[in-house]
Amino acid sequence: MLCKRIVTLYRRRSFSINHALTLKVLSRYLHTKPESESYPLSVTTIDGELESYPASAERPVPSLLPDFQHSAPVSQRPENPIPSDESIYRDLKSMAELVFIDPHTQDNLNQLSKSNSPWLSESATFLQKLAPYFYLPPDKFLEKANAYFQYRLLETSSINHLAFAISDVFLFYLKKNNNRNIHNDVHKIIPFMSFFLHLNMPEYVFHLYVHMPKGMPYKFDSTMLNNPFRKSFARAFSLIENPLVVLRSLNMTDHNKHRVRILYLHYLHFLLDHGEHQKVVALSHEIFNKFSWIASGPTRLLMNSYHQQSQFNAAVQVYREASARNEAVDSNPVVLRELLKVITAADYYNRDSFQCFLQTLLKMGYIPSLQVFSRLLTAVAKYHMPEVLFPLMNHYRTQFNNMLTPSVFVAAVKAAVYCGDINTIKLYYQEAQASGEIKNLKHLFNLFLTSTTVSLDASMAVSLLRAFRNDTSLINESTLVSCVTLFSRRKDLDAMEKVYKYITDLGVSTPPEGYAALLDAYIEAADEKKIQSCLQKIEELGITKNTSVNRMLMRYALFKYDYERLQNCIAFAEKHDKSGRDYMYTIMMLYHTTVGEFKQALNVFPTIQKPNVIHFSIVATVLGNLKQLDEIKLLEERMSSLNIQSTPLSLAAFVVSYCKQGAEGLAEAERYIDSVFQTKQRRATIFNAKTANDLRYPVSLFSPLIREYTSLGDMTKAKNVLALYLDYHSKNITSQPDIPFAVTGMQLYCSLHDTLLARKFWDLILKVVRQTFMSTKVELYVSGKDEYEEEEEEGKILDAYKGSLNMPAEIYFSFLASVNAFLELDTEWSRLKKWGVEFDEAMYNKRVVWILYSGRIDKALSEFCEYFLSKEKLDEHLEGVGNNSRIANFMLSYNSPVYTSTWDVLREKLAMANEKGYIRSRNEELMSVSKYIHQWKQKNQLMYTILSRL
Repeated sequence: MLCKRIVTLYRRRSFSINHALTLKVLSRYLHTKPESESYPLSVTTIDGELESYPASAERPVPSLLPDFQHSAPVSQRPENPIPSDESIYRDLKSMAELVFIDPHTQDNLNQLSKSNSPWLSESATFLQKLAPYFYLPPDKFLEKANAYFQYRLLETSSINHLAFAISDVFLFYLKKNNNRNIHNDVHKIIPFMSFFLHLNMPEYVFHLYVHMPKGMPYKFDSTMLNNPFRKSFARAFSLIENPLVVLRSLNMTDHNKHRVRILYLHYLHFLLDHGEHQKVVALSHEIFNKFSWIASGPTRLLMNSYHQQSQFNAAVQVYREASARNEAVDSNPVVLRELLKVITAADYYNRDSFQCFLQTLLKMGYIPSLQVFSRLLTAVAKYHMPEVLFPLMNHYRTQFNNMLTPSVFVAAVKAAVYCGDINTIKLYYQEAQASGEIKNLKHLFNLFLTSTTVSLDASMAVSLLRAFRNDTSLINESTLVSCVTLFSRRKDLDAMEKVYKYITDLGVSTPPEGYAALLDAYIEAADEKKIQSCLQKIEELGITKNTSVNRMLMRYALFKYDYERLQNCIAFAEKHDKSGRDYMYTIMMLYHTTVGEFKQALNVFPTIQKPNVIHFSIVATVLGNLKQLDEIKLLEERMSSLNIQSTPLSLAAFVVSYCKQGAEGLAEAERYIDSVFQTKQRRATIFNAKTANDLRYPVSLFSPLIREYTSLGDMTKAKNVLALYLDYHSKNITSQPDIPFAVTGMQLYCSLHDTLLARKFWDLILKVVRQTFMSTKVELYVSGKDEYEEEEEEGKILDAYKGSLNMPAEIYFSFLASVNAFLELDTEWSRLKKWGVEFDEAMYNKRVVWILYSGRIDKALSEFCEYFLSKEKLDEHLEGVGNNSRIANFMLSYNSPVYTSTWDVLREKLAMANEKGYIRSRNEELMSVSKYIHQWKQKNQLMYTILSRL
């Protein structure tokens, strides 16, 4: 259900840094200055690691790696010819793919295997033994490679030569897979790196990374700190006595320079994490000046280092110098957020620094994010600049469609208070009051609609209709769009269409956004006929190029898995819908997730310049499905570090993902929930219970934990989590129970054989169904009748939800059958049937079995005929029904909708009845089994044929 309402695609974008950046370096920065006068990007020396290896030395090579592996440029090669063995080796390494069956290749490997060089002979021997297994998937191939490595380890004492040899094998294997267009997932490559870490040869982690073939998934070359190999890098750095020696060596040889820079970036982050601030500063100097690599990653890390050292002016100076040398850094939202953190630090006050940020914002022409804006307003208050408050707020309202989030509202009012602007204070308070007037009510609903994570219940929708009925003059095109969206979220097409007709009958025309909302509603309800009708109307009106319509066409493409249509919509959006980028990225992530392309979905995320809470929620869900616990924790940390405000959607996504990771994941889920409910201040800031129940902490925070503990048999912990929810709910800081929560509670007490409490949770499920799954009676409110007029009868369940109760019903009905409560089971089954619930084949199979176990063979066979032998069901499984013999054969086959277990129970009950000598019919008549079966010959010839063969 994640993000089902939002949706959109995007084009992949590389984050590779241009290696040939031409930067003008001022000569005064090249000289050593006293510490008080030095510039942040020009630090030249410190004691310790960074001086231990002179940059001007000859090309160093780590002791574990032989010199001949790196091909020198032609101009640097000696006059004497390279020994033939080394020449053959270099030719092999230069091949795009090792074609093992090629006779020439085999001859070369044979010659190398006899080489006097142990490096070459081991490499050739390993390739000869392992190349035939290159067709295996990574995990299987690694098993083969490890087994042979261990075998060779018993025969030789030189582990260095073996490690070098198997490194070559791994690289050729990756080349082979890459050339066969077999995408190498991160989790499949990391074990190759872990192999060297276990050998305590971490240099080979970097050797393997920089030599991996080009064309691998582009996330491997991401210059962001969420590189998929970051943990392997960090472990390798911690195992190497002087990592910089290795990095400089890699940089001075003919390697992939871009990947070497990535290693430098991660080493910079490693040093920062370990509090090595002096080394961070010195290494940043080397990156900026000797590499001439000015990018957002190292800039932000250096600023953060100075920030942690309370050297705030130095942090601001880093930003100024870096942005002067690379304009991309100037407007990078991550760097800007770091700059704002410095400017708003408690121990720092520099009005000029804030002016510098404002000038950058003016040049950008847009606000990077809500988080940046909230902190920006805090800075306005801190530096007492009321003259910029109104321009900023106007800019904000234009960009974010007048949406005042709680954090922005608090920051704006706080800024106005500190600036002494009483008129602005009054204006914001008046705007914030929900007095019940139509304008305020509409503003409230529009705010909910913008959030995209809040689904409104029927009572709120009806309240809006009541307000409309009292003052229809305020109903306009915007109101029409809002109402269509409200009811489409409930998938209540009947109510939506009645309200839509009511508003259009008042003379309100339907704008393009209205047709987009209608299309969205029909897609939500999966009503193909109405979808096509709406698409035809959109084509006739010629509004396919409207941005709102185009977004819904993207969603339709997702709904139909139509990649071509999706690409066309994206091409239009990229040119004409700049404000819809977040929606576009969301659609793309959801498309890849829906079709099972999880790697591609994750690859979208790093390319999003300003990921929002929905993007984080999708990634958390995908990582949960992929069992990536460490990655989920890092994602949580990143979301927190970016100050992205949590929503019910994101909170639930993280908890559900943690709960899928076993015992360790459950502990993380508990820790996460504890952190969510840390302080009253945080609850007040993030969620406002006065606006809507759905904005309180979601019940879905607790459901996964209860479910997992129940499945593990730890009923005590399951009941503790349930008690925790009830405690928070009593304090009015959690949302109302939903069906998943009620199902988990029911499951818990069914497992405990507590009939009373299991029944209470079943009643809770039925209550939620009545509130949210039933059609809305809107006629009373749009017709002007008394709003308290009694409804004649209970409504029917909405079409979109008719199959949604199969799972909870199966749990409860199975429990009732286990305690022989067959009468109650019949009652509840009839109730759901009356509501219009559509049971699936599995439920009907179980229904027949339950009745059989209750001893009512005749009733079981009657319901069997009613469902499984109906004309609709037979037409579904058999084209052109045919004769009874053919149907009977089919029904008793493995392809039958009737399960083998159902037939087994029926045979068993008939055998038992035969032993007793009679069967009791529905009218309480006793008769022999043979007579009873013969009776079916008159009632249902097909059933008689099946029973005879059974």
